[in-house]
Amino acid sequence: KPGIMATTGTVRMGLFQTALTEAGLSYVLPNDEMQQNVMSLIYDCVKAGEPADMVKFRAVSDALRADGCDAIILGCTELSIIKRDNELGPGYLDALEVLARACILACGKKLKPKYSSLIQQ
Repeated sequence: KPGIMATTGTVRMGLFQTALTEAGLSYVLPNDEMQQNVMSLIYDCVKAGEPADMVKFRAVSDALRADGCDAIILGCTELSIIKRDNELGPGYLDALEVLARACILACGKKLKPKYSSLIQQ
């Protein structure tokens, strides 16, 4: 069951929720306090050129995992930057990486072996 970390606008739009529901998966969204942490990570940290507040990041992750999530979707490019710059450990799915891999495959190219585990042809 995935948790979704994304901007409030993306959450309100339902982008990930719709796709997950169509795939027959349930999901968890951060509560209001944790969603404020996500927005702070995106705007006060990454967009401001500051290091990510990993205490806030871990608080959101821990809250989602406490709600039964075994994976967390990083549904915003700024969260991809946090993943790039910090060792998050397992259980995070970077939507930007998934999109990049899908684009490569859609163009008829093969993924390098180290990148092929997430999307199979």
